[in-house]
Amino acid sequence: MVGDVDGEPVVASPLYKQHFSLRTGECLEEEARVPVFPVRTEGNQVQLSLRDSASGSASAA
Repeated sequence: MVGDVDGEPVVASPLYKQHFSLRTGECLEEEARVPVFPVRTEGNQVQLSLRDSASGSASAA
């Protein structure tokens, strides 16, 4: 579920009702964080960049 909380775009956990910022991945209710990846659209495709934190290399999915 997506929406906004005080102007911050968020995704909400339907099970736990936590709201996570789509910009930073931070949970607005608790000290938690989820990964955030750069995203772009090209034509009818959504592309995101996955960075391997161990090697620093990037791949597209």
